[in-house]
Amino acid sequence: MFSKWMHRARHSDKKLSMPWLRLMFDKYDIKPNLYIKKRELLKHYRGTDIPLIGHVHVPKTGGTYTSSLQNVLPHINFSHVLVRNDRSDKYCPVGLTPISPKKVNGFFLFSNVRNPLTFLISYYHHVKGFVEYENPNHWDYEYAQKGFDYLVKIVMNRTDKWPGRKFLFPQLFDQEGICIIDRINRTETLDGDLKSLCKEFGLEFKSKERKRVAPKKKTPKEYYSNVLYDEVVSVYSREMQMFGYEGYDLQPNEHQSKNDFILLYDYVRDEFIEKS
Repeated sequence: MFSKWMHRARHSDKKLSMPWLRLMFDKYDIKPNLYIKKRELLKHYRGTDIPLIGHVHVPKTGGTYTSSLQNVLPHINFSHVLVRNDRSDKYCPVGLTPISPKKVNGFFLFSNVRNPLTFLISYYHHVKGFVEYENPNHWDYEYAQKGFDYLVKIVMNRTDKWPGRKFLFPQLFDQEGICIIDRINRTETLDGDLKSLCKEFGLEFKSKERKRVAPKKKTPKEYYSNVLYDEVVSVYSREMQMFGYEGYDLQPNEHQSKNDFILLYDYVRDEFIEKS
């Protein structure tokens, strides 16, 4: 009986009309798809030394492309999430869903980051809507219709929604501030980084043609006035320094690519502190 109900919850064409079901799953941290995918991944890697691999997906950092490489790098995609014990708004902003640490226990976790300057451009087009994608119910949809400058200033002056002026990649850290990611890739060098990741596990990497999910009408520099550029670089200076970004440079410098951060990240205070 339970298996039939679970199948209906996952696949029924009526599931979109059952918001109460989604609310119940969120409230009690029930992830039916995760249980099934984890079982399938365990079966796939059985008899090898390869651990369960999970991608903590930071939106707008090449996640769609990364997910398309399942045949090359079989993994579970943890999308739009934060690992939290406390699921209250204090620890999790609008736009991200908290999941308990036990959901990622035993996983080798990787994540992608991106230059904040191009991240905001991609986010703007995503929220504004284009061709195959448009969501008028998105919390930033109306702001995006007023232009790039308007949306970016809204983002940089809020702390209750993601993205906001707090550290742009909180997904990398758990509630205690510990970096839970074993390997950090960068969107600008994603194929090379994923190839290196696959090599670590004896997997053969093969890149795919990328499908653009946003229009390419202007260069990054054309989006920013001098004033807006300075504001963005100032607000997200920690991200740029931590991951080796300088201005619009799409060939970033060396950065910390593994779980070797010497600092803890306090999400509530939005501060990095030294480990005791």
